[in-house]
Amino acid sequence: MIKNDSEISGFFDFKILYDQIAEQIPNGSRFAEVGVFRGASLCYLASKVKELGKTNCQFYAIDIWKGRSDQNIFFANCIEYGVAEMIRPIRALSSIALLHFPANYLFSVMIDGDHRENQTVKDVKMSLHRTTDIVCGHDIHLPSVRRAVDKTIGEGNYDIIGNCWIYRKM
Repeated sequence: MIKNDSEISGFFDFKILYDQIAEQIPNGSRFAEVGVFRGASLCYLASKVKELGKTNCQFYAIDIWKGRSDQNIFFANCIEYGVAEMIRPIRALSSIALLHFPANYLFSVMIDGDHRENQTVKDVKMSLHRTTDIVCGHDIHLPSVRRAVDKTIGEGNYDIIGNCWIYRKM
């Protein structure tokens, strides 16, 4: 059951995008989110997928969690939302964490970590090789993110939904 994600502090303003991904993700697929903070968005997506009966999906939460308290809050939120068994946390830089996934291993990656242009370029490039279907990200309004996405995917080759960008490989 989807709880009130607004009770989790963070920057989650992309329910429409995650509703679309929840509908599209096949049961048994894998999804990674780069930059999860306290888990509002990932808990929402996992709850939505679970509510749709896709209980065999696996979610990877990639974050450096600078503060131990944020990581503990993230774990507590996963338990509170009833999705802890679906989520695997990876405490690492995205450039290191994404290397551990083989090509085409993930259905989708959401990028919302380091918003510097050079790091966003790295995250997008690495994600493109590791996904079968969707690479997306948050904060397309930031010039650094927009330039990075335009450099790696190409201007006009992705859609914008709210404050997010989405590239469908299919």
